[in-house]
Amino acid sequence: MAQSRIAASCATVIVTVIVLVLTLSMPVNPSAAQSSGWWGCPNGYEFEVESDKSRVRCIKREDIRFRAVSCPAIGQATDGPAPRIAQDRNGVNDACIVGDSPYTATPVCPRGYTSETRSGLDRCVIRVPSVIRPPIQQ
Repeated sequence: MAQSRIAASCATVIVTVIVLVLTLSMPVNPSAAQSSGWWGCPNGYEFEVESDKSRVRCIKREDIRFRAVSCPAIGQATDGPAPRIAQDRNGVNDACIVGDSPYTATPVCPRGYTSETRSGLDRCVIRVPSVIRPPIQQ
């Protein structure tokens, strides 16, 4: 009796494996797979669904980037000390100075950035606006 149960269990396992192998090896209709494709967003974008679920979009949120201010070349000296930033030189604004020179220059920012004056070291700021685009089929 025990041997017949083992034989029946083995037969069930073998049949299950054969059905599984045949099912997995069947070709898939590519047009059916493409018609139900998945939608998504490119790298850096978030997939967003409206609250009533009527529309979707890809959004890249506004980004604020910071960089340090830098000193422009001051005067014609090339073998002297490099300009350095004097923090809060006029009480609030930073200034670029060379050694003990009475001459100063205003720190500069890279193209597109604006200078932000603040207590401590000033900094350069750029605001990159939000970008919205439709999703893509992946």
